[in-house]
Amino acid sequence: QVMAIGKDGKGNLTESYNIDKMLEGYLKATDPELLKVLTAEKGIRGDFSLSHTLHDLVLSRAAKPADRMETEIKELFDDVRIPTGEEINRDVFYKQKYNKGDYTAITPRSKYTRADI
Repeated sequence: QVMAIGKDGKGNLTESYNIDKMLEGYLKATDPELLKVLTAEKGIRGDFSLSHTLHDLVLSRAAKPADRMETEIKELFDDVRIPTGEEINRDVFYKQKYNKGDYTAITPRSKYTRADI
């Protein structure tokens, strides 16, 4: 379990398991401006803790899983290249993929299996 250790006003060591105190101490040391903005946002939202406010802000700005999946699928098909690594246009790719046009010929497969092969 995470524990914060600090000194009080008299120089005595104090221990705390409060995550908000730890977050506040970390932000005070690393980015005081962010602490001010986060504290103000906590007051506006009426949240009970800094970590809850931070959690809600991050999740509200994050992409939804369905949107993320849609973006990943689009990225898979954006950069279409031939085996040599050269990029080709979408018309050529479409015709190659579906065997249409003058680019490829469809070779019919035999439905019978030959015993001498």
